[in-house]
Amino acid sequence: MGMYNVIFTDTGLQEKTIIRGTSGLTGILQMGIKDENGAAVDLTGLTVVGKIYVGVEGTLKINADVTSVTAGTGLVTYNIAWDDFSADTDTGTFEVELYFADNVVATKSITASGASLKVIKSMVD
Repeated sequence: MGMYNVIFTDTGLQEKTIIRGTSGLTGILQMGIKDENGAAVDLTGLTVVGKIYVGVEGTLKINADVTSVTAGTGLVTYNIAWDDFSADTDTGTFEVELYFADNVVATKSITASGASLKVIKSMVD
């Protein structure tokens, strides 16, 4: 099985920076799943709802279902909840990993990683 990468669609990179205000933040993380050659991974046949894991230094921050998946193009969306990054300490660089599994054929499951989400505190609240 090949290596799969998470690419943020708005930056075209594996890195993205978001700004957190005093009441947390909301927004959308839109990501594409790519293979080692940069081609979109077809997620057809995998669980419609994938999982997003966001953590820093081994501490899990978000463990949630992704909001939507466009299977044929490998496009995944996660809506950031206001309390995902609401604490004053919720800043730093978080690793992002996505997991999709076939409920019937375990060998079809994939993990895509290699992306980082940098959360910085707003200078104006």
